[in-house]
Amino acid sequence: MNDNKDFKKEDIWIPPFYNDYDCYIKSSNNVMLFSICTSNKTLIKNIITKLNGESIEFKYKFKKSNDNFQLIQYNDKNVLLMRGWGHLTGCGALNLPEKEAAIIQDEMEDWVIETLNKVKLTKNKFNKKIQEAISDYYEEFNDCIVENMGRDHEWGDVDEVDKRLRGEVFDKLHALVEEYKDVIGEEQYKWHMGKIFEIRNSF
Repeated sequence: MNDNKDFKKEDIWIPPFYNDYDCYIKSSNNVMLFSICTSNKTLIKNIITKLNGESIEFKYKFKKSNDNFQLIQYNDKNVLLMRGWGHLTGCGALNLPEKEAAIIQDEMEDWVIETLNKVKLTKNKFNKKIQEAISDYYEEFNDCIVENMGRDHEWGDVDEVDKRLRGEVFDKLHALVEEYKDVIGEEQYKWHMGKIFEIRNSF
């Protein structure tokens, strides 16, 4: 019985989560969250560990399957199938209307994917990403110069490419500095913003 209560996903699946005989992932209140669709036990262990709040990073991103939105894929392979529908809608359980149950189930699946894909932000990662963005710019610009050497056209073509690449690197650096603002601190945030706007003002 739902007793006219407005349920949220946190009311349905209460952590910590656990592996039930390598078949299901369940919440601490014994509600099914997923059927396990992979034999990769290490992956499932790491998934549960991260859902329970520990910091783990995965090589590939998790996503919903295009064929079945209740399936979650990792490296383009099905690994999890969303469950809990019977608990949400069953007469002997919460007995929620299907529309409300679907919303709750979708919100939980979105939370799981977002949590699994979350990356811990650090200063080392910030510096590495900044260097990669700048290196990508120089590499692509140098390729453009080599490609245009010896051709009978104006070097203005190269200038246009440079202008485009500077715009792209500005957008990338700007997004990185904003993303890592809380990690690098206010002083470094202002310094980096000043530098990237020098790039923006140069074209």
